[in-house]
Amino acid sequence: MPIKSDTPLVVALQLADRGWSVLPLCWSKVDGSCDCPKGHGKKNTGKAPLTPRGVKDATKDRAVIEGWWAEWPSANVGVALASSGLVAIDCDSLEALQEASGLGLAPTVCRMSHWPAYIYLANDDTPQIRLIHWGKSNKIDLLADGYLVFHGKHQSGRPVYLEWDDVALLPQWVSDALHSKGETTVEIPEVPNDAPPVVLSATGGDIWYGRMAVDGEDGRV
Repeated sequence: MPIKSDTPLVVALQLADRGWSVLPLCWSKVDGSCDCPKGHGKKNTGKAPLTPRGVKDATKDRAVIEGWWAEWPSANVGVALASSGLVAIDCDSLEALQEASGLGLAPTVCRMSHWPAYIYLANDDTPQIRLIHWGKSNKIDLLADGYLVFHGKHQSGRPVYLEWDDVALLPQWVSDALHSKGETTVEIPEVPNDAPPVVLSATGGDIWYGRMAVDGEDGRV
């Protein structure tokens, strides 16, 4: 089914019906500044997640999606790439677009924005990683993880929308690049933002995270 530009909620539900995991993102004012309740800086305007865990909150659940857009009806629509089985080739300059076209871009869904991003189906063995500033142009992002704005408005004022309908298979050159990067990447365990700066005992961890407290008078936990 083609994705038709409509209200953000309708588009989010269409994307979820395709089996893609969506999340609400910041939106901007006419002057390009943040218009969402979080007051993001210019760097993140139009693309910062609105939910507590960001891309980890992305879902296909219609009830959850309807609740998000009831709270933020103007929110841009993002799609979590890895959980949706997608890879994006995001070209950030004319040189990057020419380079990617020269390597081969089969007709597929294209996310139109300030610059286009070409959306492909990930292979079963595609590494779920992001390869930023790739290629001779240093302006191609190969994204098999994270999220991408699929619908809404860029902070420049340009509309963000999808063109085409069918999603093509991932070009071989993208797969090769991601595998090459994946083979040299060491997986670093994710650390919570509020993690202590040192390794603590079980009791120390409970105190750090507020599950236990120290009595101010006698020092007992």
